[in-house]
Amino acid sequence: MREIGPVRAVLFNLLGFGLGYLYVGQIRLAFALIAGVVGLLAVAGWSRLVFEPLGVYGLGILAAGIALFVMIHCGLIAVRNRSVVAHVYNRWWFYALWVVGSFFFSEGVYWSRPVLFGFEPFRIPSSSMAPTIQRGDYIMTDTWYFDRADPQHGDLAAFRVPGDVGVKYLMRVVGLPGDRIEIRDDMLIRNGAAIDEPYVQLAGGGVGSLSNFGPVIVPAGSYFVPGDNRHNARDSRFTGSVERALLHGRVVHRWFAYDESIRWERFPQRIESAGR
Repeated sequence: MREIGPVRAVLFNLLGFGLGYLYVGQIRLAFALIAGVVGLLAVAGWSRLVFEPLGVYGLGILAAGIALFVMIHCGLIAVRNRSVVAHVYNRWWFYALWVVGSFFFSEGVYWSRPVLFGFEPFRIPSSSMAPTIQRGDYIMTDTWYFDRADPQHGDLAAFRVPGDVGVKYLMRVVGLPGDRIEIRDDMLIRNGAAIDEPYVQLAGGGVGSLSNFGPVIVPAGSYFVPGDNRHNARDSRFTGSVERALLHGRVVHRWFAYDESIRWERFPQRIESAGR
């Protein structure tokens, strides 16, 4: 038998996911907690609940509630059972292995969300998509969208750039495969027709390729993606069209906005595609 304390039972949960349950001799509950949290993420993505702003808030509250419940539950177990059977997993080295293992497991689940659960949130660090998406906006993307539907004019798409490992960009699709794209005096001309783009911001003085570009033909299997803030975006005018395989997801909604202070007027808000 070994003595256990409620304070340690509570605090151990801060060191490692489910570690408090190990400490009080409940390894099954520790694994059940892990399975439950992964299951919650799966349900959130597979049910598409995460693609509703209020759904994100609800899931956040639920996650906080689970964490609080686990801490209290571990403490209560310690209060009711001040001594428990000593198991092989109640050793310092096992605790250390659990902390390291839970860290790498949680990191693996975190980075696998786009593939396993179909969603990924982002915080926007730049103003290249202003005014639609501004610096400090927190957005949610549907990472399975382009697996079941072709990109369309006006879609806000997150994508990867070859050689920029771990970095994703957000721009607007204005050119589909085969489209003839040019920009003349900041006006988008697609297939010979001028396109009204009410979402475009022209900040600063446009010069050179920022205000005039093309014409180019969008290659097969690729998409032309400029930023809405045309004078302050390094986009397809500089890096070329984006291949379909590099498209990561479609922006669905903004659920939070913070840049020096919370911008309450910018959330929650669904972000609909424009220019179709």
